[in-house]
Amino acid sequence: MNDRVSTTVSRSAYIPLPVRWALMATGIIGDAVISRVSRVLQLTSSVLLIGVLAVRPSTWRPTITDAVVRQCYFSGVQALRFVTILAVLVGLGLVTQVLYWSALAGQSEYAGLFVTLIFVRELAPLLAALILIGRSGTAIVAEIGSMRVSGSVELLESSGIDPILYLGVPRAIGGALSVAGLTVWMIVVTMLTGYLAAGALSATNLTAGQFMNQVLGALDGWAYLGVFIKTTLSGWVIGIICTLHGFECGTSALNVPRLLPRCFVECLLATFLISGAVTLVL
Repeated sequence: MNDRVSTTVSRSAYIPLPVRWALMATGIIGDAVISRVSRVLQLTSSVLLIGVLAVRPSTWRPTITDAVVRQCYFSGVQALRFVTILAVLVGLGLVTQVLYWSALAGQSEYAGLFVTLIFVRELAPLLAALILIGRSGTAIVAEIGSMRVSGSVELLESSGIDPILYLGVPRAIGGALSVAGLTVWMIVVTMLTGYLAAGALSATNLTAGQFMNQVLGALDGWAYLGVFIKTTLSGWVIGIICTLHGFECGTSALNVPRLLPRCFVECLLATFLISGAVTLVL
């Protein structure tokens, strides 16, 4: 046995150095690919699981309903002030500029089309999702992570309550409804601010009715459906990703700040992937 081991070791010593480096690189790349694929499969299964739980009638007990309402209030209603400020700034910086330069170029009839394609279809859903990630996503990770550290999650399990049902479903639904609602509010405030600012500066010759007709008529029904899918699906996935990272905290409170950057990157990547995929399809 010792002779066989020594023969194997002696043979491995004759492996050329470039081949060793290639084997090491292959192993590192393989481990990274397996880790990423496992993460994607875990996220996909969680999205499907929480989706199945959400449509079951037995899920909607008073405790779950109250948790969904609280999450919508925190993620949506309490974020309106910040979203309004951001929408005003975007309206002054984007819509006003589009109206001004289109009028200057004699192309005012295309101002609504430009604004809709740039902001309504792409930018508004992304900004609303980013607000959810930065404001509510970190809070979800910290809250569930603190529950893991304090043993509250294990207490729920010992009481016969499914933590995924009680913690995951409300945050996924709250995220989806909040991003959709914040997107609509941001579009309304941005358009109104931009048009009023352009009118005050005499930067456009369009009436309010003409501008709104251009904006509403620039997209067809499929495009508006795409905006709805982007917002709801992004919020749904963001809520699930943040919940999973909270569960992964373990028993140490020091893991919470370590998980936040990773959670932010995964949520951001998922948001851009969903937005790009929906844009390509619809």
